[in-house]
Amino acid sequence: MKRTFSILILLLLINALSCSSISAQVYSRLLLPDDAKTRLGKGSINEIAFTPNGNKLAIASSIGIWIYDAYTLKVLKLLNGHTDSVDCVSFSPNGKFIVSGSWDSTIRLWDASTGQHIKTLKGHKGLVKSVNFSPDGKYIVSGGFDETLRKWDANIGRHLMTLRGHNGPVECVSFSPDGKVIASGSWDKTIHLWNAKTGQHLKTLIGHSREIHDLSFSSDGTTIASCGSWDKTVRLWSVKTGRNLKTIVGHTSSVTSVSFSPYNEVLATVSFDKTVRLWNAVTGQHLRTLRGHSYYVNNVTFSPNGKTIATGSMDSTLRLWDVNTGQHIKTLTGHTEGMLSVSFAPNGKTIATGGRDRTLRLWDAVTGLQLSTLTGNTSDVYNVSYSPNGQLIATVGRDNAVRLWNVNTEEMLKTFTGHTFWVGNVSFSPDGSTMATSGGILGNNLLLWDTDTGQLIKTLTGHTARIVSNIFSTDGKTIATISEKNVLCLWNVYTGKLLKTLTGQTGSVASIYFSLDGVTIATVEAITTIETITKIERVINHKIHLWDATYAQPVKVLTIQSGPIRNVRFSPNGKIIATVNTGNTVSLWNAHTGQLLKTFRGHKSWVNSICFSPDGKNIASGSEDCTVLLWDVPNHVSINKSLR
Repeated sequence: MKRTFSILILLLLINALSCSSISAQVYSRLLLPDDAKTRLGKGSINEIAFTPNGNKLAIASSIGIWIYDAYTLKVLKLLNGHTDSVDCVSFSPNGKFIVSGSWDSTIRLWDASTGQHIKTLKGHKGLVKSVNFSPDGKYIVSGGFDETLRKWDANIGRHLMTLRGHNGPVECVSFSPDGKVIASGSWDKTIHLWNAKTGQHLKTLIGHSREIHDLSFSSDGTTIASCGSWDKTVRLWSVKTGRNLKTIVGHTSSVTSVSFSPYNEVLATVSFDKTVRLWNAVTGQHLRTLRGHSYYVNNVTFSPNGKTIATGSMDSTLRLWDVNTGQHIKTLTGHTEGMLSVSFAPNGKTIATGGRDRTLRLWDAVTGLQLSTLTGNTSDVYNVSYSPNGQLIATVGRDNAVRLWNVNTEEMLKTFTGHTFWVGNVSFSPDGSTMATSGGILGNNLLLWDTDTGQLIKTLTGHTARIVSNIFSTDGKTIATISEKNVLCLWNVYTGKLLKTLTGQTGSVASIYFSLDGVTIATVEAITTIETITKIERVINHKIHLWDATYAQPVKVLTIQSGPIRNVRFSPNGKIIATVNTGNTVSLWNAHTGQLLKTFRGHKSWVNSICFSPDGKNIASGSEDCTVLLWDVPNHVSINKSLR
């Protein structure tokens, strides 16, 4: 009996340990929107907070609040409820509660152990940029883009007072360690000190020449450290007198975050110069520089024991560092910046994404797991495209270059230079031998490249406005381009001769796409009106124009009443049109009748890119919420039959 009981206890312990963290495959499906099957990426890293005991980390992200084990960096929970990006997060002093602020203008209270939402605090009229508990846990202070600070009762969620005085968005707020003073930093370049009980304004600290990004109290409450973004300085201030005690210089770019160690010995700062720097908190002497992040670093915080710092970066990683040695301990990956482009591999097994973190990422299309990160782009990646055989990927971006990557070796093969402005579009010919690139400011020309040699084949000129999009016909003989002036051109790929100019659209053009059978071209036109009283331009509907690609004749116009559309794609069989809508949604339409078939909702910011899987059963959407969502095309077979 004792042995049986011991085995049972052992099994329960094993099960508890196995359930203490969430596997990568599970977190890619954690709290998904309705109709979504997989999520690629965990959103951005907007702020980091340790629990008071140092055992857990919370990351405010563009899709929710991720809770991690601070030692293993395994996912424990995702807190999801805000309807927009979560910009700030903080634990209560006893570690039992979490407070978060969001772009949705709300503050939310959560149970830290269960992840259950407790209360929503409303009052700010815009993005909530900073939230913090008082040292006794009874109050919350928040700062927002509405230029106010607000104090709340943490127990009942009641709004207690609004503090006004800043002339710009309030970027950071904090209680002093004794709870008697509130400090706030703003885009107006000042720091204000307030009586935490009465709300009386005490002092204004002036010295920074640029926006205040962050501030931190010393643990004894006598000193405030602040960083003034693009003035590249960190300043130490006396809380009692408001005097600037010391100005620390060393970073070579914008300083984004600052944190005192728990024992006031060390000051940590991070910057757009990609470095983490440690300073003597009393003398301001530089102690060491920690390097490893490949892009802007925007968050830093100490663990409660002062031995570790956590840093978050726009390279989409969180790194843990040993304070005493400066050694890198561990890296957390999987977070992402805004997803600007998404593309299925021809075999449908892999998805490539490009984003604001300047990386090319490859993902498993079934599990949602990240397979690899390819670095080498020097700007945002605006567009990614697979070659027809799936062996190559082309990326383009703001650095005016086109890069070609080998999918198998993950090696950058070539860099194509020739554009004088940033590149927004790239497409392969059906045989993969030619690549077409266009876009960017004043990008009126279309460039054709030999993918084997990297040589420029020819430049097609004729558009008088920026080329919005380009795409090859399925036989590779023709390429279609469309410009901001609503001119649709068909070109002979081999001679570069302009074959036909199609007009008939009066609104601005957002996208162009060939059906896979090469028979039809779809273009999106925005129809707008100017309101008489306000003089504000308002989009009233969109039209999808369908053109005969062979005879260059208009076939049909589908008027869409659901709101602005920014992108369009045909399903592989040409029966369905998918559109990106400005309301963070993706819609499916009957390509013949214009009937709305389905709308996918779940992204928390603009959708930038969509694509069908090769079999037409799934759609991938990449968003500014820094994730890609995979959606099932519902009733796939019956929809296809009904459209025949």
